[in-house]
Amino acid sequence: MQAQVSLRSPIVVIVGHIDHGKSTLLDAIRHTDTQRKEAGGITQHISAYQIHTTYEGTDRSYTVLDTPGHYAFQDVRASGVGIADIALLIVSAEEGPKDQTKEALRTIQEYNKKFIVVITKCNTEKANVEKTKADIASIGIFLEGWGGDIPFVCVSAKEGMGLNDLSSAIILHADVYELTKHTYPGSPEILNGESPVGVVVDTQMNNTIGLGATIIVTNEHIRTGIILLAEDGAICSVRGIVDAYGNSLKEAYPSSPVIIHGFDTQPMIQSKVYACTSKKDAEKKKLLLPEKKYTEVRKMTDKKVLIPVILKSDTSANISSLIQTIEAKETDRVYYKVIQHGVGEITPTDAQHARAHPLAVVIAFHTSLNPIARHALERDGILIQQFDTIYALTDWLSLHVAHETKKNALQLATGSGKIIRIFKDDGVRGIYIVGVEIIHGTCNTGSVFIIMREEKEVGVFTITSIEQHSKKVNTITGEGEQIACELHGEGTLTLNDLVYCTTL
Repeated sequence: MQAQVSLRSPIVVIVGHIDHGKSTLLDAIRHTDTQRKEAGGITQHISAYQIHTTYEGTDRSYTVLDTPGHYAFQDVRASGVGIADIALLIVSAEEGPKDQTKEALRTIQEYNKKFIVVITKCNTEKANVEKTKADIASIGIFLEGWGGDIPFVCVSAKEGMGLNDLSSAIILHADVYELTKHTYPGSPEILNGESPVGVVVDTQMNNTIGLGATIIVTNEHIRTGIILLAEDGAICSVRGIVDAYGNSLKEAYPSSPVIIHGFDTQPMIQSKVYACTSKKDAEKKKLLLPEKKYTEVRKMTDKKVLIPVILKSDTSANISSLIQTIEAKETDRVYYKVIQHGVGEITPTDAQHARAHPLAVVIAFHTSLNPIARHALERDGILIQQFDTIYALTDWLSLHVAHETKKNALQLATGSGKIIRIFKDDGVRGIYIVGVEIIHGTCNTGSVFIIMREEKEVGVFTITSIEQHSKKVNTITGEGEQIACELHGEGTLTLNDLVYCTTL
């Protein structure tokens, strides 16, 4: 007689365009959780939530992963899809599918995941559900009733419309595929013939209780007192297990999202976690783990200025995407390199590391600064930036890289001069013809004049032509030489302004 196989709850991830209502939908789903209501609505930020519902008169549940929506967190969303059994692809009934929708679809297809299309904002004046269905078909998604078999649900998260239908669709979808506790989503690696008991989806640093990791239990169960080994080598003597409501648990079962305390080092996001019989067993198995190698492929030029970055975040789920965002802000003059990163507040140790790099920038994302560290950084004149959103970070990076690029351009100027005459002033169109006396160095047609007045930048202009003695020249060199330059650009000009010739 075949033993009965117990089914587990499905793991769900919400993906799609940033403005199509992911956060609103997640909040609305969490408010339908029957146990959440009983607990008074107080939940912990653990990047995953278990939702309890009723399906055909039976108490059921499913786990929802909380992944960031901004484009910069694409790799985090991809890891969420890899862990999940079912993806919810959100599409606004007001706008239809966008580029980020297509990106999400490609990720779903790459991981070969089942998915449900969730058409959001269905009750607004601008909503056009039928047109949205047609637009969805145009990107290769054929819904039920539109020539395909992809299930869909229409919702209005703010009004609570369609949420019960969505929960039912998730449970029905899971039942069709008979998810057992032995079925691990994401094709697990096997360590010495053993299947992992969980996967890390986030880490947190708490000043009181130390390092914790959010883990989705995937196989068997995890209980306090056992030893875990993450595939990146982190070892955990499980001291405590906490659910999304802050409740302490003795053990956690498949598909449960829980915070586990007791890791000796911070495990990496997506690391699979294995059960061990003892600390000695974990150390032995650690030797069997493949060594992870990281290569630096960036090529630098002598003219580039490195801006070292020390980065701290409240959770490790953000780290890789933040690094990618920061290091992508690069010009031909300036580039950023995250030389140190971690979870938790900015500490005095971080301040010491920053002090060793005169151009360092310290960035705190959704975390705080230790008062002693702040004092040390301010004393040493090290730039400190705190951000709560990815938008604020990217906006600041754009301004900072532009500032540093111009600063570097001044330092590497090929020549300088002074405006001694203004022949033409068409400030409306940004066209000037000016007389310049060379102070030192060389000026070239096609280069850029940075205009400085009282040590402040007041304009940036391209040199479209240079004349000397009524003849056009491409290059002029020598102290005291006088030239007429036609300039196109933005800013203001006046007599005695200093000009620096450079390339931006």
